[in-house]
Amino acid sequence: MQEAYADRLHVIGVAGRDEVGAMQAFVDDLGVSGFPHLVDLDLEIWARYDVVSQPAFVLIADDGSFETVLGALGEDRLASLVEELATT
Repeated sequence: MQEAYADRLHVIGVAGRDEVGAMQAFVDDLGVSGFPHLVDLDLEIWARYDVVSQPAFVLIADDGSFETVLGALGEDRLASLVEELATT
């Protein structure tokens, strides 16, 4: 997704509710080190974007408005949401 929309999209992983080592292992195991990841130990970022569980996706528009989607998303649904955001 990051590569397909590189000119219009920034992907940032935000992990919380675990130890830093476990979060790093998750990134390594899934091979998702191609984009930045933040550790949100105090869940401040989660709270700002209404994230209460993982997985979750937050799509943030240039104007700061955002949509939070809780739960797993298939590739097609995620691509649809990103495309919708990218064209607004």
